Amino acid sequence: MIKKIITGIMSATLWFCVYFPASAQQNYPIKDTEFARRTNYKPISKGNFRFPSTQEALEVFEQGRKMLSHMLNTESSQKITPKHINFDTIHNFSDSLNVQHKYYQDSIQTSLNQAQADQDFKHYQNFYKQIIWKEDGTPDLTKVATLKSYLAFYNLIHNNGKPSRLQIGRIDEHFPLLGINADAFAELQQKFGNNDAYLWFTYELYYIAGMDYIILSEDAHQADEIAKQILYSKLQKYGITQKETDKWIEFATTWKSYEYFPDAARAATITIAYEGNWYYTMFLRPNIPPTLEGRPYNPIALVALHELQHIKDYFPGIIYTKFSLNELPTSLIELVTADDIYRQIHNIPYNQPIAYKHKSDFLGINLAEIAGFFRNLSKKYNTDNYAELLLKPEATKYIEDSYNKFAENAITWKLENSGTASNTISREDKQVLGRKSIHSSLEKIFKDTIRDSIFPH
Repeated sequence: MIKKIITGIMSATLWFCVYFPASAQQNYPIKDTEFARRTNYKPISKGNFRFPSTQEALEVFEQGRKMLSHMLNTESSQKITPKHINFDTIHNFSDSLNVQHKYYQDSIQTSLNQAQADQDFKHYQNFYKQIIWKEDGTPDLTKVATLKSYLAFYNLIHNNGKPSRLQIGRIDEHFPLLGINADAFAELQQKFGNNDAYLWFTYELYYIAGMDYIILSEDAHQADEIAKQILYSKLQKYGITQKETDKWIEFATTWKSYEYFPDAARAATITIAYEGNWYYTMFLRPNIPPTLEGRPYNPIALVALHELQHIKDYFPGIIYTKFSLNELPTSLIELVTADDIYRQIHNIPYNQPIAYKHKSDFLGINLAEIAGFFRNLSKKYNTDNYAELLLKPEATKYIEDSYNKFAENAITWKLENSGTASNTISREDKQVLGRKSIHSSLEKIFKDTIRDSIFPH
């Protein structure tokens, strides 16, 4: 009888509620002029941007070096001395004032032009300096700094040598958060992208756990204010002011092209990748003022924090692909922050347990416990780089222990529902059986994702 039950367990799908809400990042084509107008998209050709080969990168960097030299020469040639005053043209006091005004106006404009030329040269010189070279003299395209430099000169070349700077709405090589965690995320994806425990943890947090239910509509006003202050604080570390943060939020919440935006999605980071152009832009779905209590509520600043975590994790220049662990670091920062917000609103100390509602009644995970574990781990290592934290031995042990416990509980639940005493099977055997059954579900859930290296093969 037990053998028959065990066989049934192994072939059964123990994981229910398998559904796929919209991904937090989509790859959209430019379908209307709003994209072009609002993100200053300048079409170069109908070709698509592609991740560079080593030879292509070398050619771009060589052209970039020549452009730097040209900038420097232009800088010298722009040091023009204003014309001397022609006293023969001065007949009265009014003429004298006009001549002097023109003299100083020319002087100021020359100084302004020179200051801008100096800034442009130093700006791109810094990009060139951050290229990481291999021992064989080729650029290391697996490093974020190299790829950001590549994009800087690639875009400079396609823009006919005209320098560019950070623009609201365009998340490109000039955006300070772009790729700052990407090296760690690449290692995380390579090491654990096909690990069942990490895949299960990702799915539970992002798809099933119901983090939406941590903050409810009755707390909307306070939650909005606290979330905004948290976002301000985090972005100020990278030189983005409160005023600039508000502009980015305003930009992201005022799109009109919602017909291209998945109905269930709260936000999206969109890749624009055409020849001469590579950048992201961000959507945030505006909140509707809550009318009923007890409804899930997502502060805009908290959703923005989730999307900006994607920006931190993703490698510049890579066309968006569904990597299996995309949503793990983003879900963790959202969870920890949502737990912070809830505790601040209700004055609950961090050492006090909270039983947040879980979207699924089937087993579930303890969101407050997870938030507490990763908050403490972040403090221990003094970093908010969640991709890096997920590589720590403590995190791996925590996730694997949680997965084994979940697998054991799943088998126990199945046995008890079949009328069989759960103590007839050892704990170790329950975990083995549970993992085998959950594995088949994970294979279906993540079948369309890349589970190894993030770099093109």
